[in-house]
Amino acid sequence: FRSARFGGDEFAILLFRSNARSAVEVAHKLCNAQQECRFLLDGVNINVTLSIGVAEAGDEETAETLLKRADQALYQVKSEGRNGVRCQ
Repeated sequence: FRSARFGGDEFAILLFRSNARSAVEVAHKLCNAQQECRFLLDGVNINVTLSIGVAEAGDEETAETLLKRADQALYQVKSEGRNGVRCQ
């Protein structure tokens, strides 16, 4: 896989030799791992959410359209209350 910061608070992760189903499984594992992390700042517990949009590249799809579909899935998760996974 490859990852990169993508925007202010977004990251892109590319999974090679993978399909949407396995990418969604990885995304759920990331969400579950994140939920077990506890952050304490000046004695205050900080809750962090993780929203993930997944898209599988089509045969002739450009990087631009793939990222657009993943971004649409991400914003769908955010509009539904955050802290989840959606596949476009």
